Amino acid sequence: MSTYLMYQSTFETIVDEFDFLGRIKPSAILTYFQNAAVAHADLLGIGFEPM
Repeated sequence: MSTYLMYQSTFETIVDEFDFLGRIKPSAILTYFQNAAVAHADLLGIGFEPM
């Protein structure tokens, strides 16, 4: 049986992250992934400060 790990976080969105049709911009999605990666690195103890 496989075991999967999950990380969950809540992000607030702002108007600038959406286009005129109400679709989220790719740059906003990439920012969310980058913020999640930073949080993950901090949890592992390999974030900015320890390095």
